Amino acid sequence: MEQEQPTIEYIETKTGLPTVVLGGYLLHSKYDPEKEAAKIAEKEVEPGYVHVLFGYGCGYLAKALQNKLQDDPLLVYEPTNSGIKLDTSTEDIMVLTDKKVLQQQVRAYHGEYDTNIKLISSPNYNKLFPLEHRSVNLIVKESYLADQTRRNTIKFFSDIWQQNVRNNLLYLDGAGSVRDLYKRYTQPVIVASGGPSLTKQLPLLKKIAHKVVIIAAGSTIKSLLAADIEPDYVVTIDGAVINYDLHFKNLEVGKTKLITALSSHYKITEKYQNNLYFYGMGIEDTILDYCEEKLGIKIPIMLNGGSCAHTALHIATFISNGPVALIGQDLAYTNNQSHATNNAGYLAIDENWLKNNHAFEVEGYDGGKVYTDLIFNSMRQQFEDIYEVLKENCMIYNCTEGGIKIGEMPQKSFQAFYQEFVESLPVREQQEVNYKKQTVTLSQLQTFFKDELAVYRQLEQQLQKALDVLREKKSTVKFTKPVLKKLDKIDKKLIRLYDQVLLDSVIYLIIIEVRKDYKKGKDETQQQIYERVYNQSKALYEKLLDVFQKARHYTQDVLSKIEERGAQK
Repeated sequence: MEQEQPTIEYIETKTGLPTVVLGGYLLHSKYDPEKEAAKIAEKEVEPGYVHVLFGYGCGYLAKALQNKLQDDPLLVYEPTNSGIKLDTSTEDIMVLTDKKVLQQQVRAYHGEYDTNIKLISSPNYNKLFPLEHRSVNLIVKESYLADQTRRNTIKFFSDIWQQNVRNNLLYLDGAGSVRDLYKRYTQPVIVASGGPSLTKQLPLLKKIAHKVVIIAAGSTIKSLLAADIEPDYVVTIDGAVINYDLHFKNLEVGKTKLITALSSHYKITEKYQNNLYFYGMGIEDTILDYCEEKLGIKIPIMLNGGSCAHTALHIATFISNGPVALIGQDLAYTNNQSHATNNAGYLAIDENWLKNNHAFEVEGYDGGKVYTDLIFNSMRQQFEDIYEVLKENCMIYNCTEGGIKIGEMPQKSFQAFYQEFVESLPVREQQEVNYKKQTVTLSQLQTFFKDELAVYRQLEQQLQKALDVLREKKSTVKFTKPVLKKLDKIDKKLIRLYDQVLLDSVIYLIIIEVRKDYKKGKDETQQQIYERVYNQSKALYEKLLDVFQKARHYTQDVLSKIEERGAQK
């Protein structure tokens, strides 16, 4: 519900500058607003952060922050219903009044500056506009969550990713590419996710299963099989072993085909090795280029977000010309449940759980309020972004009938979707896709990995040399010219070698992480600058050395498996 515009009164301060009384609250000091703003800026500014200011008013705090921040970024948001006449003519400050634009800017700044984000509220703005303040606070928190996810991704990519990709590549000699499925179908596609509302949709889904294409999003396959519904495809994205153990380890494969990323857990791939298609994620672009260049296999990149359901939606529009229905996509704690029944993640939710897990209310599917959390809400936004990309050429409907409202995505009851798009269709012919064997051979894979192994050994040697040079430092206040010359020579060799391995995404993420951990401090002395740069360089070389040692180990392990498979054939 939109908040009413508060009353506005402009008054003159003791220093002759204007201030504002908004809804009975003073926005700036009635004595010296510039001095007050300078004190707040001194207290609130964090070096190296992106700062978001909630409330512009007369601009005193925004200007003080900008002067303090110098080149560090500042975003300013003013509630649209404040009614204050914004005057930014004398300042190079952009004041945003649209939360969608603010969210986009926060994401962009977070990606560009790779830093933490801090929200600062102008005096009394959080009291005047509590709902707006909460929304902006959520935007900042979600950015923090994205940062934590990125840190986890770095750890994942530096270890588990390597193991998964190398082991998954073993199955390219018998797998298909999702490219082979492009527009293979004309029937409607149902993307089933594991939200609480899925349970009520299962009877109708079972009834129409023979007329549509069913894609299960990851763990949802267990709920479908428990209802005697065998999906055509199951999509997975998660590379953690717990994903395999909880959701796939004890499954009977049946006729369902797996559509998986190269970085998904390799034991899932092994289980479905005779019913398998690969797709790519954006962060896997280098490995996909390698597959095409060196192995002759084209694997298309699918849109992805925080869950496999995001990718399943894109795949649905990719493989069929028919309309797409999302079911079970609650992204909320519908009926006080976390998931549908028979899902391994199922939890019964009570008020204490909601409170302890910082759940909050948002607009629901039916227009009322539903409880969600930061992760679910972030997934909703990712669905909205993906829908914006796909909506021009695809008919997509949210048929969940529960949970959260997904932006502008059209809503339709599952029954109405059935009556409009499915009821009159004939039984779908079992036009099983001819399983297309790839041309890659074990011999090609063996050559591929042997070449990689040789490069990893060279990388380890160069990184060890760099660490030895750092240990031999002769100064405590600056790098000597001989040291800089040696490190520069090593760095040039490393850069040349980086381009010859599959880990450029990992290298990039590690460099970002190290930069963030060793940011420039406030008023650093020459010795402090030297110590920071020294420790940063040492940490970077050590992290990269650890990554390449693991890569060599995993590559040797895969080469052994290739020899075993070759012997069996």
